[in-house]
Amino acid sequence: MWSVCLLLLLAPLTLNLTRPGTNLIQERYLYLPSAAACLGIARFLVPRTGRPSRASPVVLVGLLLMYGALLVVNLPPWRDARSLWSHQVRVNDRWPVAQGNLAQVLLAQGEPGEACSRFELALALAREQRYTPPEFLLGLGRARLLLGHLDAAEPALLEARRIRADLPRLAANLAFLYLKRGEPDRATPHLEEAMALDRHDVASGVNLAQIYLRRREVARALGLVDALIRENPEDPRLPVLRRSLVGRPPETVR
Repeated sequence: MWSVCLLLLLAPLTLNLTRPGTNLIQERYLYLPSAAACLGIARFLVPRTGRPSRASPVVLVGLLLMYGALLVVNLPPWRDARSLWSHQVRVNDRWPVAQGNLAQVLLAQGEPGEACSRFELALALAREQRYTPPEFLLGLGRARLLLGHLDAAEPALLEARRIRADLPRLAANLAFLYLKRGEPDRATPHLEEAMALDRHDVASGVNLAQIYLRRREVARALGLVDALIRENPEDPRLPVLRRSLVGRPPETVR
């Protein structure tokens, strides 16, 4: 039995040495050697006699050396999030988390086209495992919005909303979609929801204030801008917007 445990413990290290780049720390079959390690520790540290075994220090040092070697072998030369997740994708291109996180990085770095493809792949892989991450649906919708594919963005955003309605930035992106379509009435409830979820969402607040202005609701717009200034005193857009509202009667608003 203990020889089997030893083989299980040595298998990950052997595979790493024979196949460089295999990231076993991130993969499921490292759990089996870990279970064997726990059995070994229990066997040598708490034997039937109730006294510590002489082999206990050897076992502990051996385990530490093995996992240290695994970590060193698997340590990729990443410098930032993009290189980190690119490495994970090279190691296992069917891991949806790696594909989706790489897509998030690409989207943040201004590459919506590549991010869109990665999000689609990540969602396809995740659905094979019978789950759908709403964060990746939101990212896909956002990428399609930036590409100008408004009709394709809406289903992804609405599906994300069905899974998790309070997802950060989801309401703001739905509002942005409807504003781009020229549908401010449909955008308004989403902007109000975005502001309720995050009082520091200045972009949503400014868009909502502009909608109130178009409706000639100057007092409501002014109250919203004042609340935004209290929450975000460093934002330079808000004082300018407020000055444009002060003293303006409702009938002059266009």
